[in-house]
Amino acid sequence: MSGLGRVVLAAATIAVMATVLMPRGTTGGLDPDRVLVVAFTDETGLEQTRALGRMVQDYIIQTLTEAGFAQVVDPLTALMTEQNVAAAGVATGPGDVLVLADDARAGTVVSGSYYTADDSLHIHTRITDARDGSLLGSVAPIVGSVAGRRELLARVGQAVTATLATVSDRELGLLEPAAPPANYEAYEAFVGGMEVYQAGGTYEAAPYFVRAVAADSTFARARLWAAQSLFIPGRPADQATADSLLAPLLEAPDRLGGYDRCRLDFVLALREWSFPALYDAARCMVEAAPGSDDAKHELAIAAYRINRPRESIRLLREFDPDRGIIELDVPDYWHTAAVDSEGIVEYIVYEIRPAAN
Repeated sequence: MSGLGRVVLAAATIAVMATVLMPRGTTGGLDPDRVLVVAFTDETGLEQTRALGRMVQDYIIQTLTEAGFAQVVDPLTALMTEQNVAAAGVATGPGDVLVLADDARAGTVVSGSYYTADDSLHIHTRITDARDGSLLGSVAPIVGSVAGRRELLARVGQAVTATLATVSDRELGLLEPAAPPANYEAYEAFVGGMEVYQAGGTYEAAPYFVRAVAADSTFARARLWAAQSLFIPGRPADQATADSLLAPLLEAPDRLGGYDRCRLDFVLALREWSFPALYDAARCMVEAAPGSDDAKHELAIAAYRINRPRESIRLLREFDPDRGIIELDVPDYWHTAAVDSEGIVEYIVYEIRPAAN
């Protein structure tokens, strides 16, 4: 669940006059324009490349999002998708990417692996049509040194974006993200923070993101997620830390990609606890990254907070409670309610079934 969602759920107590049970979702077919990038498989056996698979995944997502020709599943949803499939006990193997794509409702999946040969690191990428499992395209192995992992990431991101644009017959937008890849140590901390955050530890994730910034001061997204984790009402010292993390971004917002500029506005609205500003920023995130379930989730909650219940319900009904970002939600029942212009309370319940032991 989103950071805003957790705070809202903790604070909201609303009288219920009418109840609408959320219908169980169905896949409705996989959208070929919706692209899931999964963590690359480590075949090196080396400790110093353990986190590289998520680094590659994250940077490809960033590059594709800014290119703007595909609906790319955001990193938080991609992580939750992997955990959903793992919780279901699906055996590992080549077919996993299709199961992951189904959980994320994505018709196209980017996957790959990396290995060492002749003292060099090789990163290989595949693009698969999740509807029938056919190979749409591949990227010849990108080769470099283990020490030069950061430069390898940039080359992989560009190559995958160009290849996907070709196989999908789309016009290529921005090829290179506004920010270069962060260094390896920063990514390790950032990945740890995302895992803690999605598991429900919003505040507990902050130290990981702060360590990522300490390892690489240019890592803008780590600054954004650290601040979002720290902007909790009643913690002025943490808010001061968050302000200091955001200061470099406020001085040069043009260095951020379009989606990250929207998230900066979202985090600033969270600091001020301004629900109209949160709504505007969340809508900006959805427009910048239509494939981001995290952004849509934030927009649904923000719409509820500014008394737009029908929009909130419409957005929430786009999610399937059995898959994606909703399935591993924290409580057994997830509620949102709001009063419409005629004073009628509309109330939604997501029935979240806990994973079997």
